[in-house]
Amino acid sequence: SSGINAEYGYSHSVRLVGKHREVRFSYQVFEQYLLDEVLGGVHPISVSMKQFTDHDTFKMTYREDVTWSELCNKLNCKEPQQRIPENIKIEFGDIRSATEAKKALATAIGYIRAGLGRGSPNESLVRFMERIGCFSEQANSAIPDSLKKCHVLDAWYLAYFYKSYRSTYDPFDSVDMVTTFPPCLNEWIDGKNRKIIKIWLMELHRFLVDWVVLKAPADNENSVSYEGWEMMDCLDFYREQALLARSEHEKPELPDLPDELLYEHSVAFWLALKEYNLRI
Repeated sequence: SSGINAEYGYSHSVRLVGKHREVRFSYQVFEQYLLDEVLGGVHPISVSMKQFTDHDTFKMTYREDVTWSELCNKLNCKEPQQRIPENIKIEFGDIRSATEAKKALATAIGYIRAGLGRGSPNESLVRFMERIGCFSEQANSAIPDSLKKCHVLDAWYLAYFYKSYRSTYDPFDSVDMVTTFPPCLNEWIDGKNRKIIKIWLMELHRFLVDWVVLKAPADNENSVSYEGWEMMDCLDFYREQALLARSEHEKPELPDLPDELLYEHSVAFWLALKEYNLRI
């Protein structure tokens, strides 16, 4: 006989060996179940993965009534979060390292949010991840020892960004938004240097994660529709509410976006910026 979980597969099996019963457990199944269902705030409900190809899709949903915003706030209550200091540079050189780091950091977030693995607030993030067993030398090679537990959320956003940036497919293909943008944006993009474009890519990606990919469902009382809003107004409003918002003196000096660019153009605009940045 076998213990079967519809989503996770076989958890254990039992067979007769002579007069005795042999019981085998799949620890990987139990571990994945704990990571997704107990420690995580959001978990995958549909995964069709062909390793880093154009067919890679990953859909997310909320568990019970926990929204991404609520999960972040609970994490912040357990361990107040901070932006990674400007003097600490983190960059994931390939999609595999970014993907593995994002997964490991999500596990660390789950532990902290659940009040597990307690330790000093100034504990090294890498040491904490080693202690709770989610550290992988390959996955975390880009995470410096100077990061602390208070940087775990910002590090997760960075890993997510590089996973999207290094991918050869559309990381937002499951998002139902327009695929084109006003022609005037081509003129706005042309001539911008790589540094400006990269900053805009990172700023916009965090916005897209919070307000597009992991936004509250339409039937949630906190759900708001931003369709028709100018993109700059959306970003200004978002920065006022974001948990890890930059202070006034930390905000990068960036040229304003055209008034014609609206919320519903945000994904198409991000993809155009990425294509331009990889081309110049």
